[in-house]
Amino acid sequence: MKKIVTIVLVLVMIFGLSTVSLAAPSSGFHPVSVSLSNGTLTVVGWIYNAGDTTLGNICNFKLKVYDKNDNFVTQATFNDGNLQGIKLLPGEGIKWKFNITNVTTYADLSEWSCEWSFDSKNYDSYNLGNGVKVYYNGERIDFDVPPSLINNRTMVPMRAIFEKMGATVEWDSATKTVTATRGNTSIKLTINDTTAYVNGQAVTLDSPAILVNGRTLVPVRFIGEAFGCVVVWGGTDKIVGIYE
Repeated sequence: MKKIVTIVLVLVMIFGLSTVSLAAPSSGFHPVSVSLSNGTLTVVGWIYNAGDTTLGNICNFKLKVYDKNDNFVTQATFNDGNLQGIKLLPGEGIKWKFNITNVTTYADLSEWSCEWSFDSKNYDSYNLGNGVKVYYNGERIDFDVPPSLINNRTMVPMRAIFEKMGATVEWDSATKTVTATRGNTSIKLTINDTTAYVNGQAVTLDSPAILVNGRTLVPVRFIGEAFGCVVVWGGTDKIVGIYE
């Protein structure tokens, strides 16, 4: 894949010292949209914390733009004092818009890569317990049946996740099919069936809905993304963050 846009975030911890780079960070910036208009590049995305420590004092945002041949075109640095007051606890996230001016040449903004670094010292750490933890817009979801990792997919009790996201739920015991509706989006899953339906369109699942201890478990990433959310995974701390 050609590198078109590289977004660099520097996350400096409160009372931070030196910074360390993470190859696959559990906390950082997830771009949602990038657009260019009249020389202003607008990047919208989630600054999120999917680790077990506090994040704070974001101090620098750098953007490098490349053409289709990976040739460097331009670079912009954006600082926003409002970001420095943000403090994100485990599972929390905040949606942010960066407007970067004087960007006049670009190739294709449909692809980008992100890098970030932050201080590894003097953070507040938390004992979040073992197992997978799921957060929705920064609030931890409590389940009566614990989330499970099956085929490298996080499975969660359907009713709890759907109701937390404001969806209505219907269960057909005869066909063992669950239908969840939120706004203009309808999701239909059947127990042990790898084919799901989003607004009537078939989608193939890596892990189908299953029954565990009388509860229906569904794949959380599929559910979140089907409802238009950003879903991130902090593998080290087993944290799933759902943001919208």
